[in-house]
Order: sequence, then C-alpha cells, then structure tokens
Amino acid sequence: MRLPGEDKAELNTVERAWELLAPFGVRPDNAELERHSVYTFQATYAERWREGRVLIAGDAAHLMPPFAGQGLGAGVRDAINLSWKLDAVLRDRAADDLLDTYGSERTHHVQAFIDFSIELGEVICLTDPAAAAARDARMVAEWEAGMRPPAPPRPGLGPGIHRGRHGGELAIQGPVGVPSEGASGKRLLDDVLRGPGVLIGRTASDLSVLSKSQTTHLAELRIPCVAFGGHRRDGLLILEDVDGAYRDWLDRLEADVVLVRPDFHLYGTAGSDGVADLVRAFLRDVSADKTPSTSDSVRLLDQSA
Repeated sequence: MRLPGEDKAELNTVERAWELLAPFGVRPDNAELERHSVYTFQATYAERWREGRVLIAGDAAHLMPPFAGQGLGAGVRDAINLSWKLDAVLRDRAADDLLDTYGSERTHHVQAFIDFSIELGEVICLTDPAAAAARDARMVAEWEAGMRPPAPPRPGLGPGIHRGRHGGELAIQGPVGVPSEGASGKRLLDDVLRGPGVLIGRTASDLSVLSKSQTTHLAELRIPCVAFGGHRRDGLLILEDVDGAYRDWLDRLEADVVLVRPDFHLYGTAGSDGVADLVRAFLRDVSADKTPSTSDSVRLLDQSA
C-alpha cells in the first residue's frame, strides 16, 4: 500500500518492486519479474446494465476493493443471472423485457458486497502505527473472548422476477437420494438435475394440481418438478430428502412448495393450496406479450436494410 509521502512514479519502477519483494526472499537471482503496476482500488457500479442488445457484466458493471474477495464471484453471479434469461429469450420462451430485470436484480446485490469490501478496507488499510496496534490488540482480545468473524453478507436480489417474503433469497444445496440408484445414489440436488432451477414440493400431492401445459412450460425454462415423497407421474421426479435438509428448509420458509430459478435464487414460495397461483404468476412474469410494437418493426426493417 502506498504510504503518505510516497510518490506513485517512484513506486512504479523495477528497482522499487524488487525492494518491496526482498523481505519475502524474492530476488532477481531466484525469480523473474513479469509485471509491476501501481493502481488505485475503486468502488463503483453502473446504473444501467443494458442498452438494447448490449449488456455488461463483471468489472464492466461494478468495481470493488479486493478485501472481501468478491469481485470475481460477483461477475460469476452476473453471468448466471443473465444466462438463464438470455437462454429463455433467445429460445422464444420469455419476453425480451425479461432482460431488463438483470440490472435491477444484480445492482442491489453488488452494492452490498461493495459496501462490505469498503468496510474491510477501513479495518485493513490503517497507516498510523498507533491506530494499527490498537486495532490488533482489540481484535486479539475479541478473538480470545470467543468472538468469531461475522458471516459475509447474503443479500437478496433487487427488484425483478421474484415475489413474496422470501423471493430473491438464495436456495439451499442439499443431498438427495435417487431411488433407482440405491444406497450409492446420495448426491447434491443440482448434480442430479444437472443444474439449478427446480420446483420443489414436499410430496407429489402438493404438485398434483399443476396442468401438463404448466409443467411442460416450466421444463422449457429449465425448471423440472421434484417431490420428496409420493407417487411418480409424468413430469415429476421423486427423490429422497436423505438428511432432512429440504424438510427443514421448507419448515423455515413456512411453505410446502418453493420455486427456485435457474440462477439459485427463489422466485417464491407457496402452501399446498397456492401452487397453481405461484406457477401461473412465474410463467406470466417471464412470458409477457412478445408482440413487437410498430416502432420495433420499423427498427428491425432499418437494421436489415
């Protein structure tokens, strides 16, 4: 870290780089210097993530100090949020304006991690020796007293395709049993389904009200239907909740059914009497009228010309 009084130009030399590496036993006779650079950490995010057919993600959409180690993770979360929506739109299974929810959902999430990174930086980047010594003494005392570091933030999504008290929260990832595989069939749910996205019911009867067209449309959006008990039928996979993880999760959510989007986040939850409404709302939210307006038609003609 550049200390008060140090010059950026002086720091950005090969000679100074070797001086900074020397205390760690890294020298010109045992190492090769590939690159050196002086750069400034930034904390910022874009207010608009889409312009027509152009969408931004990762460092193009947000920058944060490295102290929480969340920059790359945030970019991966951008990609998985956007990928299922692009997939649905490009296969004509969802409306084009579904892509507008990408930025609104992700901005809220990255803001939380940017703030968290800044908070950590304020603890780490103390240049005053007395203040740093006081920080260290305080943290050692808190640790010896039994305190443990707080968990990183788990922000939900901003406004978008989700609803209800738990909409936008992260789903859990629990082990399940595949009856046809016997004792060797204990695997994580996403491995069984080959990816995230699922409508989960406690039992098959909780999902029995769904029509074939609803389950087919869900499947087209990469959302299979799973139950942890009952009789198998077309469009429904019966698995075993081997450790009770999903039973406990549904208890905590006070729900019988949960719809997990293809990016690990919840669309919403329902009791056994509200399943049809939950699915109907989700399909309506992602499949709004795709009929192009007159201006859209003119724009398409102009582009083709």
